[in-house]
Amino acid sequence: MQIILRDYHITDKKYLALLFYQIQQEEFPWIDKNTLFLTDFERSTEGERIFVAEVNGKIAGFISVWTPDKFIHNLFVVKNFRHLHIGQALIEKVLLTFGKPLTLKCIAQNKTALQFYLSHGWIIQEDGICDEGTYYLMILE
Repeated sequence: MQIILRDYHITDKKYLALLFYQIQQEEFPWIDKNTLFLTDFERSTEGERIFVAEVNGKIAGFISVWTPDKFIHNLFVVKNFRHLHIGQALIEKVLLTFGKPLTLKCIAQNKTALQFYLSHGWIIQEDGICDEGTYYLMILE
């Protein structure tokens, strides 16, 4: 298995938009499904740096970063490629590119993501409330 990390290309847009939409539809019960659209990917990543992970020539996931704050806004991995360290590889790419500290918000109900971040050295800095519910502001120093 070979993981390739690369910059986003406009040709990735259609696939990543579908991935973004489907994962939210299937795995984010805290989001009202009637508010989700395929165009959300473009809106959610506007002005951000996006890196894509490929495994054996297939897109396995992506990460988007608001670079002025080194804030990870999105990290999505295709179900079939989970547990292959794709998420961690994408975070390491961001670390190599921008350095520490990195921050992100994790919705408290997203137990899988929360456990992933905590097990990889992220620390909860504070909590808050947003449209999607309680979230944790996390930092990797």
